[in-house]
Amino acid sequence: MRTMRRHDLVWLDPAFPLADFGVTEDHRAELGDWIARGLPLVVGRQLGQPGGVRLGFTLSGTGARRRVEVRAPREAIVAHCAPFLLEALVDHAPEGWQTSLNALALALRQAGMPSRAYGSLVTQAFTGEPCLRKDSDIDLLIDCGNHDEVLAALAILQAHGDGAPRLDGELRMSNGWAVAWRELANALACGGQLLAKSDDDVRLISAEDFFGVPSPPGAVHGNPGHHAAAAVLPA
Repeated sequence: MRTMRRHDLVWLDPAFPLADFGVTEDHRAELGDWIARGLPLVVGRQLGQPGGVRLGFTLSGTGARRRVEVRAPREAIVAHCAPFLLEALVDHAPEGWQTSLNALALALRQAGMPSRAYGSLVTQAFTGEPCLRKDSDIDLLIDCGNHDEVLAALAILQAHGDGAPRLDGELRMSNGWAVAWRELANALACGGQLLAKSDDDVRLISAEDFFGVPSPPGAVHGNPGHHAAAAVLPA
């Protein structure tokens, strides 16, 4: 099985006892229904703790997001893949958004950086149930190989990002570190630090550091409040 990364999708074995998934009793029936429907869960940031792979899923609906946290034994995972490409999911977005999303996906692909989707668009696509509101963001994950690709991705996102729908999400370097693209654009323009996440760690870095992330493993610098926040981040 390929290495699991944040935002990847996994499917769980419906024959596995629900009690083995580290989910609260309040959410056990919802998890059972989710697995029985063949719906994927999302890989979260691993915290280096025993108890299985940290996963989650967000229940359908257009109201407040209701996320269920899961700890799954690796042997319960029957399938695993990277997040779906944006162009594969555009038809599941509201009709009025599809032209702009197709244009965005094409621009990023032509720049050599195919975009992948996560968040409510993915949930809506798999469940077939409404999850996106008129004011919902589209969350994207874009892998960049170097400084020039990051700047190119930012330029494309800034050109498309504030229409309908509004674009959110992350840029991820080949070393595995990712930052919110809007925070990175702001830090490049104005200075300051931003929160970077890997598959199992979180750090505060400068915009320049994002291209190499030289801080020692496990470091969280700056406002001490970010350390507490990092411990409860869902992904």
